[in-house]
Amino acid sequence: MKNKLLTTAMGILILFVLCLSAAAEETHEHTFENHMCVTCELQEAGLYYNGEFKLTWQELLDRGFIRVENKKGDVILYTDNDELQGDMVIAEGVTKIGNSGFDKVKLSSVTFPTTLKVVGYQAFGSAQISKVYMNEGLEEIGESAFSRCPNITIATFPTSVKKVGSYAYAYCENLVSVVVREGETIEFGDRAFYRCNALKTADLHSVKVVHGFEDCTALETVVLYEGVTHIGRAAFSNCGALKTINLPSTVI
Repeated sequence: MKNKLLTTAMGILILFVLCLSAAAEETHEHTFENHMCVTCELQEAGLYYNGEFKLTWQELLDRGFIRVENKKGDVILYTDNDELQGDMVIAEGVTKIGNSGFDKVKLSSVTFPTTLKVVGYQAFGSAQISKVYMNEGLEEIGESAFSRCPNITIATFPTSVKKVGSYAYAYCENLVSVVVREGETIEFGDRAFYRCNALKTADLHSVKVVHGFEDCTALETVVLYEGVTHIGRAAFSNCGALKTINLPSTVI
């Protein structure tokens, strides 16, 4: 009996230590060398230009290039300067990009933190960004979030994303590939990729209802997987170049 109690106690102690270690790992203080954390390889937040670190996150805030609002538990990021150029790494702790928060900016790329949950309505509408680095943890990409971004060529979603809003990538004239990896079931809003006239391939894991590719005139290949139940009536309307689309057995 004593041995059994001792074993149980030791098990609880080990579990407690492991939990403490995990918590410490998640909340450790970042030490940066060459703008990378030596512990977790997190890139230092701020603005980079031509590969050089130009402004820290605090400097961006202090100079009024960006602003943060706290609303109903969300930490929401905006910029009032659409002339921002370079590559921005957003700080951990930000949970949402505000509605129209970065529309028309001239940034080349943006890296989301692991804390980001939502990209708001038209957050990057008509921006010049060419690359968006999304981390696991992102759940929703709002309506028209990246619409009319002429330099985006690939849309790849973390497995945590559950919703991509209507017109989210509409009119992205140089978007050539859409990739949805296996993960959470993802829902596309109406015309999510409307008139992406350079789009050639769509690889759609974790999608149950397919629609949103109207007027993608260059679309040639669509790959669907088991689990798809419906294909919308106008899902691929006016996709005259479409050559290949497979129909899983789960389609009703």
